[in-house]
Amino acid sequence: MFKTIVLMISFCMSSAIWAKGDPMINDVIQNYFEGYQKAEVELIKKAFHPETRLLSVDEGKMDVTEMADWIKNLEDRKARGDIRKGSLKLIFSDTKEYAASVKLQMTFPTMEFTDYLSLLKINGTWIIVGKIYHYQAK
Repeated sequence: MFKTIVLMISFCMSSAIWAKGDPMINDVIQNYFEGYQKAEVELIKKAFHPETRLLSVDEGKMDVTEMADWIKNLEDRKARGDIRKGSLKLIFSDTKEYAASVKLQMTFPTMEFTDYLSLLKINGTWIIVGKIYHYQAK
């Protein structure tokens, strides 16, 4: 219960960031966060374009994860019962008509992600089309 309240407070405190942009972006980010925590593939598919690639660095080299591979990983996580509880902090957003950039931080007991997301408004719907991220084990 406490973690839920902290998440809600964190999300509400960040609402001023969204005042400059389209509030529908909040729904996309929430689908992503909830989908990742619960390994709910359908929520992830609502948030991400199927051609999105996840980019990071592993051992000094660029690491590219295709959406299909990430979806499979989430399905495997769910099958193992690997459900995560964490908090979301929206750090930055910039929106212009049909393009947006969002920086967010997802913190879990054993790890933390900093995500740099690119979104496009396609046919009136915001969707994540690019993700660059930093992973930090705790």
